[in-house]
Amino acid sequence: MTISEINNTEEMRTLSQKVWRGLHNQLSGIYQYLHLVFGTSAYQPTAPSDETVNLVNSLFALLQQLQSVRDSALIVRAVELLNQCEDLDALPEVLNESGFNLMQQAVLHDDTDFLLMLIQEGLNLNKGKCSLPLHLTCKVGNLPLVKFLLHHGADPNMEIGMCYPKPHLPVRHVPSRFHFLETDIFSCDSDHQLPVMYAIQEDHLQVVRCLIDEGGHWPSHRRPLHHACKYGAFNSMRYLTEIRPQEVRAIDHQGWTPLLHAVQWGRRFVEYMEENGSDMHARTPSEQTALHLLFQKVCDPSELYDTSRFLLGTGLEEDVNAVDCSGNSALHALIGQVNRGADSFPTSSTEDLNQDDFNLQVLETLRLLLGHNCDPNIVNNSGITSLHKLILTFDFVISNDPAGITLETLPMREKYCIDLDTLHDAMGMLLSHGADPNTATGAGRTPLVLLLHSMLDVDPTRLPEFHSGLLHCLQLLCEKGARPSDSPSTHSATISTISKLCQRCLLLRDPAVKETMHHFIKDVLSLLLSQGLDSNRRTLIRRKEQQTLGSCNLLIELVKLAQHIRQPSDFSFIHDWTLIAMQWGADPDIEPYPSDPIICHSQSSIFLKPKSTQPVNHFMYQIQDFVSLFEGGHAEKLLMLFYSAMDHEALFSCLNTAKFMSRFDPTSTKTPSHGFIRLINSLGSHPRSLQQISRVAVYKAMDRQLKLRTHHLPLPPPIQNFILNIQ
Repeated sequence: MTISEINNTEEMRTLSQKVWRGLHNQLSGIYQYLHLVFGTSAYQPTAPSDETVNLVNSLFALLQQLQSVRDSALIVRAVELLNQCEDLDALPEVLNESGFNLMQQAVLHDDTDFLLMLIQEGLNLNKGKCSLPLHLTCKVGNLPLVKFLLHHGADPNMEIGMCYPKPHLPVRHVPSRFHFLETDIFSCDSDHQLPVMYAIQEDHLQVVRCLIDEGGHWPSHRRPLHHACKYGAFNSMRYLTEIRPQEVRAIDHQGWTPLLHAVQWGRRFVEYMEENGSDMHARTPSEQTALHLLFQKVCDPSELYDTSRFLLGTGLEEDVNAVDCSGNSALHALIGQVNRGADSFPTSSTEDLNQDDFNLQVLETLRLLLGHNCDPNIVNNSGITSLHKLILTFDFVISNDPAGITLETLPMREKYCIDLDTLHDAMGMLLSHGADPNTATGAGRTPLVLLLHSMLDVDPTRLPEFHSGLLHCLQLLCEKGARPSDSPSTHSATISTISKLCQRCLLLRDPAVKETMHHFIKDVLSLLLSQGLDSNRRTLIRRKEQQTLGSCNLLIELVKLAQHIRQPSDFSFIHDWTLIAMQWGADPDIEPYPSDPIICHSQSSIFLKPKSTQPVNHFMYQIQDFVSLFEGGHAEKLLMLFYSAMDHEALFSCLNTAKFMSRFDPTSTKTPSHGFIRLINSLGSHPRSLQQISRVAVYKAMDRQLKLRTHHLPLPPPIQNFILNIQ
């Protein structure tokens, strides 16, 4: 064959390929249209063959070379490679190592020559499911390239999803109904947008002008102004407001106005919307006001106070106590920002705002809101007030349990930075403006109980860090009227939480951490008892029910801790806690609850024996079976504390009962140790000294308020210490 014949043959082959490509594109377009109307997906990708993959990889290499050397020979070579490909629809499915296809990479390189070559060779600019060239160009804001693509047929009315700046890779896999196959889910499978919306999202004003002014297209079903407000595109927002002022009060498909979208971005957005006639009292379908949205979604923490002050000055003060469909006020939303980390916000301007500055912003905003007659006692549908939520937030963050307390309005734990001084100040503001410290949640827990419960969630190794802060918060609650024994349920929850704290302390293995927690519990006990915790509460619930419901008596709960000790020296901790309770008025003589008599029998008779319920009886019952507990004298020291503090009649009644029950109690599964029997016999057979009896008489005369009244006695300090410390 001659050269001319070869050239003619090549031209015929190229012509036949172009005819086939054109026919294929037409059939593919019809196929996509039918799927759009009758099917579930508008775009069905074509799986590339190995030959196509190799060819596209060669084109990627040529494109990369063109970025350093502009050589027309490289374009010619690219055309030759494209002529070898019969299935152009499969080309967009081949991705490079960065996760982008050939046209996307050419857009990112701003290579119009390469794009023109692809277009002339038959690649469709409007075919694909992810980041089409025009959409991607609008996203990056390349105005000349936008005009180029529009000139060559790119459709500005197509709605397509986008994975950029991330690569087009699956974000999750969804199994089929029968689990034989898995469906890959991509970011671009959702949130499909027009090209202009991507330009608005990045605030590329000139691109937005090009698409709207020159194209004459206003996508009313997508609400560009709302989109600009949602993404904080201030320049685009101003332009769109100027050309379509009627959109300022329009409602989008979510039921939101532009103001409700814009409030999260700060004062200048809100101020511009207000100047252009926005309805400042607009609400979302869930009844949230602009204040709700500001406190929930604020993007720039430095804007929190100024934006709040501006909103309240526009008449929104009237809606300061408005609640959403969940019953939450704006104050509920603001409380969620207390102790939030300044570095957890999406805007870059927070780099100059340290944590202390942000904490101050939140506290000042809280003071501002309360100063505008905000009601801190509004209860939401879950029974939570703002004070409850403040403490629950702390508990949520400090909790070591990933499945701990969760609230739908709370961000992730990692977004918080605990500062107990800030927590204390926020609590003080709420309480000073009328927050009720004794209101219970829907679950029946008061703020004091919630705070005590949060102490259970604190890592014991961090107690030195939180010790003083927690005590200050607890003291603040009590000083503002929180009553530990306000109701039977509150009293029972307080006693139960103290018992759990003590139990947790006894189960620790590290001696240093255990000692730290021991002192913390002493301080908590002293504070609660000084603020009205009733250590002598009685109940009509009998012992069998007490085992499941828990006791309401502090001394009973403390002596029951004997079953949790790891070593005899742990009795010294229980001794210290019990001593504090007695110094603040705990009476060891009383029987906190009634007890049924038990059936006893001997060789000759069966009879009923009354069994008293004083705390010392519980203690003796707990320790009688364990010989090892008497090592070191710690158990005896605790028993001697009761021996020195109880009235004569009650004490010896308990000792005699203990001696008797050690022989006849049918419920005991073990024989009492010889050490226990010997100790009880010794105490029961020797009367106390006149000095000890006189001291008990002094206790009774002072109504056992040793801490409050001992220092008023006209006695020398050594004798006062003898009385106070029950030595």
